[in-house]
Amino acid sequence: MNRMAWALWWLAVLVQLLTQLPLLDTWQPLSQVLLMPILMLVLITRRPDSSWVLVWALGALFWSWLGDTGPKLVGPDWGFLTMLGGFFVAQLCWIAALAPSWRRSVLGRRRILLVPYVAVAGLLLGIALPAAGSMAPFVIGYALVLLLMAVLATGRGLGAAIGGLLFIFSDALIALKTFVPAFDFVGSGFVVMLTYMLAQALLVRGVLGSRRRSTR
Repeated sequence: MNRMAWALWWLAVLVQLLTQLPLLDTWQPLSQVLLMPILMLVLITRRPDSSWVLVWALGALFWSWLGDTGPKLVGPDWGFLTMLGGFFVAQLCWIAALAPSWRRSVLGRRRILLVPYVAVAGLLLGIALPAAGSMAPFVIGYALVLLLMAVLATGRGLGAAIGGLLFIFSDALIALKTFVPAFDFVGSGFVVMLTYMLAQALLVRGVLGSRRRSTR
């Protein structure tokens, strides 16, 4: 059943990427709102050992779904803030799901590796904040929880660590496109969605992989 759920997920990913094409872009909102429910099905069909991890990972995907869906309901004026709020809570849920393995992360081992994470976050904030205006406190708050999530993801293996980095890249590109128009390039939407979907899938695989690691 879990393999079928993963197959359905990758089919949904393919459909979402195809809807980035001009001729199919009218289907993009519908295909996007289906992504997280399918990934939740992946989690449910192969549950992690820990019910704590399962509940918080499902919460992360649910709030990510709200972050995907909310902007389509409230319109452009509140769209960015609605998305930011949904994903802020989603990152808090991911932090809770990943926290039990923090000793295996760079927080517990090789803390020197925190330096590039902080440096990248500082660079991105330095570019975006001058143009963020009244949104700056919200952007800073989200950046902090996103950074912590990515750091904790290193405790779930290489795949989850890459997922955390891809999440930073995807969200950073959204922020840069929003506040610095020069970063909005042809195909940026495709890049944002590709990295976002890969990030979520890799985090889910990292959570599911906890079953295998816990037996060592």
